[in-house]
Amino acid sequence: MADNKKEKLEEQEEIVAISHEEEETIEQVVTLYDEDGNPEDYELIDLFEFTDGIYGAFTPVLIAEEPDEVDVVMLKVTQDGNAFMEIEDAAEEEAAFRELLRREDELLD
Repeated sequence: MADNKKEKLEEQEEIVAISHEEEETIEQVVTLYDEDGNPEDYELIDLFEFTDGIYGAFTPVLIAEEPDEVDVVMLKVTQDGNAFMEIEDAAEEEAAFRELLRREDELLD
């Protein structure tokens, strides 16, 4: 499941909503902080509409070789579309993560 240990976003860039006609590729890196205040850069790997919201999936920016497993942090776009926020409902986070996996499987087929 998604690793949701990160608490705050430092830089919040404007998010472009996905239209039904086409998806835009958005390159974005945000700095997330753990419970001890340690920063780590995360890269947006997918942005998608699901149920009644828009969700972003983030992974750590990798500097060295790629690890076997990568943490994924799921965040939700705020209602005004200008920032990401933590998903507080565990069931909602799990559903968004499963949608991410479904989308990845669809791309591999």
